Amino acid sequence: MSPQVDGYLDQEPVDPDEQALQVARAHGTTVAAIWSGRSTSAVRRLRQEVDGYDRGPGRPSLAEMAAMGVRWECPCPRCAEHRSQEATRSAFRHNATRVKVSLVDVTGWRDRAACLGLTPDPWFPFETSHEAYADARTICQACTVASDCLRFALANRILDGMFGGLTPPERRRFTIALVPQAAAS
Repeated sequence: MSPQVDGYLDQEPVDPDEQALQVARAHGTTVAAIWSGRSTSAVRRLRQEVDGYDRGPGRPSLAEMAAMGVRWECPCPRCAEHRSQEATRSAFRHNATRVKVSLVDVTGWRDRAACLGLTPDPWFPFETSHEAYADARTICQACTVASDCLRFALANRILDGMFGGLTPPERRRFTIALVPQAAAS
């Protein structure tokens, strides 16, 4: 036995014929053939040998067509794969939505910022000396939401540009100064 990928418990290897039969029993020969990469006649022969199934060739019935879709309650390997993929997609969508909502809630202060509508060049200069930020610092000192701006930059770990009147090196020192206070409380 070898460990499965993604940390699942050790499991016995599964017979591909048995997996194809499980899918065929749950969803029909055509779906099992597509899922397993076999021909429909090969899946039909397998079902005849193991289950005694004898529908014969031809188009699927309405009942068989209704059974072709993926069902959450179905225990077959095809539906299990879909459930796993859907859970991953759902988690990704949930995280993406959560981030968007939190940014909307956190950034309402931007409408009241003194820098609103100004070119970002003074806040993101090519030269990163203290003097390069002089114009931005003057505007930030008069801003009523500078503390919210600084909080936003710290919470989102923004490394470049001036936020809340502090340059990147000043924000790093500010963050380092806050760490011992948080540990003491």
